[in-house]
Amino acid sequence: MPPMDTFYAPLTDEFIRFSGADALSFLQAMTTNDLSALANPGNTRLTGFCSPQGRLLGLMQVSGEGDTLYARVPAGMAEPLIEQLKPFVFRSKIEISPVGGRWCVVGAAGADMVDALRRADVPVPEGPGQTAGREGVHVMCLRDHVMEIALPLAELTGLTAALDEAQLRAGDASDWERLAIADGIPEIYPATMDQFIPQMLDLDKLGAVSFEKGCYPGQEIIARIRSRGSVKRHMHQAQTDAEAPQPGTDIKDDAGKSVGNVVRSARNEKGSILLAVIADPALDAALSLPGSAPLSVIQGQQ
Repeated sequence: MPPMDTFYAPLTDEFIRFSGADALSFLQAMTTNDLSALANPGNTRLTGFCSPQGRLLGLMQVSGEGDTLYARVPAGMAEPLIEQLKPFVFRSKIEISPVGGRWCVVGAAGADMVDALRRADVPVPEGPGQTAGREGVHVMCLRDHVMEIALPLAELTGLTAALDEAQLRAGDASDWERLAIADGIPEIYPATMDQFIPQMLDLDKLGAVSFEKGCYPGQEIIARIRSRGSVKRHMHQAQTDAEAPQPGTDIKDDAGKSVGNVVRSARNEKGSILLAVIADPALDAALSLPGSAPLSVIQGQQ
C-alpha cells in the first residue's frame, strides 16, 4: 500500500447539539455504541441510530463533556436526524438542536500530519477515540493518522493559513471521501436512511456497535443477527469508469435485478471509487450502475 498522503480538507459536515442533564443517558439509550466513556472529557465515539426494525437512520461521531454533547453528521443530515430523535425525548431533560453555520470542520490526514498540526498550534489527541482542544478548537482522532478539527467558521481562514505554513497539502472533500472509502468507513445520507442494518456496513467490526449495553431502538434485531449468523449483504469497495454515483443508487446484476446500493463514492483517476452494499450471491455476476456503467468489486475488500 502506498504511503498515506498528508493533507487537510475543509468539509461540509454539520453538528447536532444535545444539551441538558440527560444528554448522555439519552444517547446511550438511543444508539448502537456504548457511550459511557463520554462521561469523561477527551473521548469520542462513532455510533448509529436505528429504526425499530434495526435499519440505520444515521451515523454520528459524538464527543463533548458534561451536559453538552455534539454529534458530527454529514451535510443535510442534522435536521432529518433531529426529527427522528425528538419523538423519543418524552420527559428527558434534554434539548436537541442544530448548531447551524457558525461552526465548520476541517479534516486532516497522513503519516506526517501530527507534526504538521503541532507546528500549526493545533492540539493533538493521544490516539483514536480521543479528543483534544483549546478555546475555539476541538480535535477528534477518528483512526490512526486521521483527525477532524471543529472550529468557529470565523477562524477557518486563520487555521488553513497555519496548516499551509506547516506544509500540509490543501485538499478537498473528494480527497477526504476517497480516504474514507479506502479505509472502509461508511456513512448514512438522507437518500440511504432506513436502508442498511449495521452489520451490512461493518459497524460491528468498526467498534460502533456494542453487544453488551442495554436496549436501544433496533437492538433486538441487531443482536439476533449476531447470534444466528450473518446478514446476506455486505459492504465492498468497487470501481467504475462512470461519474461518482449518488448514495443510494441501485446496483443491478446481468439479469437486471437490483442487488445492492451505493453507500458513498468519489471520483478517482480511473473514474470513481465507492463503497456499496451488495448481495453475497451477486458478487460473481456482471454488475452495473444506471446507464449500464459496469461496476467491478475490488477483490479482498469486505
